[in-house]
Amino acid sequence: MSGPEYKSRKLLIMRHGKSDWSTDTGDFDRPLKKRGSKAAKKIGYWLSSNAPYKPDVVISSPAERALSTASIVAEMLPDQVELELDDRIYEAGVEQLLQVLSELPDEINCPLLVGHNPGLESLLLYLTDVPADYYQDSKLLTTGTLAIVRVAVAWDEITEKSGQFKNLIRGKNL
Repeated sequence: MSGPEYKSRKLLIMRHGKSDWSTDTGDFDRPLKKRGSKAAKKIGYWLSSNAPYKPDVVISSPAERALSTASIVAEMLPDQVELELDDRIYEAGVEQLLQVLSELPDEINCPLLVGHNPGLESLLLYLTDVPADYYQDSKLLTTGTLAIVRVAVAWDEITEKSGQFKNLIRGKNL
């Protein structure tokens, strides 16, 4: 049901920080690079300084680079925020991410979803029309980037183009 009770809802979509490809670990266990940690801290600080965008829950892929990003961001927030891991986010497509969102309790008004491309970028494009000037080298959600989407429906009623694009914050530009 859309209505005034949902008008202030935001969905925060963040791609993990830059990861370190020089390690001998597999994809799932790949750690953040120093610049990935730095971008996550900058995004966390930005969120803590912008009241309407403080998440009330952080939901992350359990992959090391996403979990590290989510943990760093959560630590930067002034109020303790629950950090949940969801296996479905790793290698997720739009359908899996919509399922994760559809299970959010109604009292959640600003979740932060931390994960990976191409799934997160596909979700953003499914939900909104992003202006062309937000692309960087034909990419939208580069590592350490936060997208802000206004959502005016219940989490289990999200459909294609039911969100409104608000902003894209790149950690490396803060």
